[in-house]
Formats: sequence, C-alpha cells, structure tokens
Amino acid sequence: MHFNKIRTINKVGFLTLLMVVLVAEGYGQDFKLAGIQYNNYLKSEVKDGSENQEIDFQEFGVFVNFPKRLKNNKTVLINGVGYGFVEATMNDFPSLASNPYDKKLQEFYYQLVILHQWNKKWGLMVNLKPTLVSDFEEKLSSGDFVFQGAVIATRTLNDKLNRCWCCQYESFWNS
Repeated sequence: MHFNKIRTINKVGFLTLLMVVLVAEGYGQDFKLAGIQYNNYLKSEVKDGSENQEIDFQEFGVFVNFPKRLKNNKTVLINGVGYGFVEATMNDFPSLASNPYDKKLQEFYYQLVILHQWNKKWGLMVNLKPTLVSDFEEKLSSGDFVFQGAVIATRTLNDKLNRCWCCQYESFWNS
C-alpha cells in the first residue's frame, strides 16, 4: 500500500513538471493540437453496496492532432492519435479474488475529424474514432475494439446564436 502512494506521488510530480516544462495544451483555431491530462478520483464509497466497498480511479492521457486545410479553403482534416491509461482500485468487494483489486486498462486510438464550412451560415463536422482498449493481460478479442463517431451540422442564426443537429454512433465489435 505504501509503495502505491509513493508511485502515485511520483506520477503526479512527473506530470506536473512535464506540464510546466512543455505546455499542457496547444490550441489552433477552435480545436486542441496537443495535450496531456491527468485525473485522480479519490476513494469513494459505492452506493447500494455491501459494507465499506470503495473504489478509486487514476487516469492519464496524451494526444496530438495534425490539421490540414484542403485547397478549397472550406474543409479542414484533422488526423489525431492518442493514448490513455486508467487504473481502478476496488476495496472490500467479496466477489473479487484479491483485496484491494487493481485493474489497469490502456487505450490507443486514431481520430479523424472533418470540418467543412458550406457558407457563412452552414457548417458540418464529422468525427470518427476507432479505439483499442485492453488490459493486455489476456489475448485481444473483438470486444477490445470500440468505434465511435458523430456527425454535427450547424447553422448560424446570427453572430451570437448557432443551431446544432447531431447524430452520434458508438459500436463495440463483439464476436
């Protein structure tokens, strides 16, 4: 238990130093070019659970996006890649083999975003994100692949008001 606290402190210190030395996020236009994130969710009691069940999470992620404006000057393609790491610790769960029980997941993804401006009033965004998520302790299966997508059309009613029509899609490839 003591080793985990030291490891957590080292991770937080390293990430803080990295964010100060580099830049946490770089922006271009209205989208992020690159970023680093770290979230730590402290132990919380599980509602409607048996006695004293607790769970906590730590998340770490990095991403980089590469925008390219097409020759028509109305369309921008954004290619991005990212990595994420999540560690969940569950305490006092009688159905689990060990106490505490740690689960570590890693995420690798590619993201394609297409931004197109038809005219001053109408725009379109298409976002496709195939993802591999696994603990890599067992053989990869189709359940480790996730495909997410969204199509968003916007219409500018005036300079301060936009109307948005959205369609989102998420698929888990199961065998």
